[in-house]
Amino acid sequence: NRNAKGRKKSAPKRGMTNWLYLVGGDAVVLVIGLAVILTRQSGPAVTSPTGSSQVSFPGWLTALNRLGGFTGNQVREAYAYAETAQDNMRYIPCYCGCGDAAHGYHRSSFNCFVKSKSEDGVPLFEQHGSQCEMCVDIALTTKKMLADGKSLKQVRAAVDQKYSALG
Repeated sequence: NRNAKGRKKSAPKRGMTNWLYLVGGDAVVLVIGLAVILTRQSGPAVTSPTGSSQVSFPGWLTALNRLGGFTGNQVREAYAYAETAQDNMRYIPCYCGCGDAAHGYHRSSFNCFVKSKSEDGVPLFEQHGSQCEMCVDIALTTKKMLADGKSLKQVRAAVDQKYSALG
């Protein structure tokens, strides 16, 4: 076996070539897997409580079926309300104890559901609200009382009365 110049052809180093294909193939699978995981962070869009916009929930929230006495839909309703009615929720305190360092020093009930918003207004949801019945109850109580015509001051007084002794 000689090439055109009359030199002996060298045999390919199959062990090294196979190893490169194996490592390269694993890297491609890893990159594709990460891409799939990262793109699945957003769940289906849900209409906001005001009906004016769509709220897209992360996968961990769309997968939630129950939180104590609340259904998954009620928990998502609390998230959608907190996200779209942030001025109301920022006025309502939380009494569950989430104002500590472990929870990022939540300053209001709004922070139990939304960590922050991007420059274009897309919310980064806080997982705490999906794990706390008190937070969900406060959000849904706020929504219902305001819908029933109560003032924000009346809602705050009711929440204070119900929960201030607990937290």
